[in-house]
Amino acid sequence: MVSASDSGKAWELRCFLREKMVEFIQENHPTSLPRVRTDLHLRVHEAP
Repeated sequence: MVSASDSGKAWELRCFLREKMVEFIQENHPTSLPRVRTDLHLRVHEAP
């Protein structure tokens, strides 16, 4: 748990912690994160 004195500092702290957690996972568990980013779009087909 973390805290900050104002909302701006809280946002910066959340971003910092997120980046450090990703860095830790990349270094210690490299196969746990996706290697390729995908963007899936569903296409809806209309019936004739």
